[in-house]
Amino acid sequence: MSTHAAALGIAALAYRFARIYASDTRLTFGTGKLGELAEFSNAIMLAMIALFIGYESATRLLYPRNYRLRTGYSYCDDWRCRQSPQCMASSRQ
Repeated sequence: MSTHAAALGIAALAYRFARIYASDTRLTFGTGKLGELAEFSNAIMLAMIALFIGYESATRLLYPRNYRLRTGYSYCDDWRCRQSPQCMASSRQ
């Protein structure tokens, strides 16, 4: 959501700059390319974020983390670990 807000902000700044300097003679080709430049920079920014998200997801798939959630229940409430030695030891306590 923040990337879309940043993209809209960049587009608004480009539009404002183009409107202010529309009749400036120093700009040889006018301000018509500012919108395209803003769109290109937004596309580069979103592509970099997409690549980062892809890298993070690939890293988490290749090297998963083991999470042990603490709830009000013991860890041995799951049927798969009822016969494990750790479950038996923790149920005796």
